Amino acid sequence: MKEGDLLDEGLVPAYGASGLSGYSDRSQSNGDSILITKDGSGVGSLRYVHGSHSFVGTLNSLTPKDGIYLPFIYYALQHVKLDSYKTGQAIPHIYFKDYGKETIYCPPYVVQKQLASGLELLEVKKDIETDVLLELKFAKTYLLNNLFI
Repeated sequence: MKEGDLLDEGLVPAYGASGLSGYSDRSQSNGDSILITKDGSGVGSLRYVHGSHSFVGTLNSLTPKDGIYLPFIYYALQHVKLDSYKTGQAIPHIYFKDYGKETIYCPPYVVQKQLASGLELLEVKKDIETDVLLELKFAKTYLLNNLFI
C-alpha cells in the first residue's frame, strides 16, 4: 500500500512510519502485529498495533507463530540493536532478510505472557507518572508566574 492509497475515512486504520496515517477499505492484517519502519529517518522504530489494520510500504509487519506471545516479542525487540542492520547513506534502510536472523530467547508461552504482562504494567505506571510530572510542572509554572505580580 502507498501513502497515496490512504483515505481520510474508512473501516480499517492504516499506519505509516509516523503512526496512524489514514484509513483503508481493506485489511492487510486481521490481528495484532508489530510494525517496523524499514526506511527513512525513523528506520528501525517499532509500533505495536491491535486488531485489523493496513500499513504502507515503508513498514514491515511481524505476526506471531503458534506458541509466541506477540507483546513479549515487542518488548524483546526494543532491546535488539536494529541500528547495526541499517544500510544506505542518504535514506537509511533495514531489511528483514538481515534482522530476521536475530535470535531472541523465548521461554514457554506462559512465562512469555507473565513477563510481558509485568512489563505492560510497568509501562502503564511510567505513563501515569509522566502525566503526573507534567501536571506538576504546569502547576509550578502557574505558581511562579503568580508569585510576582
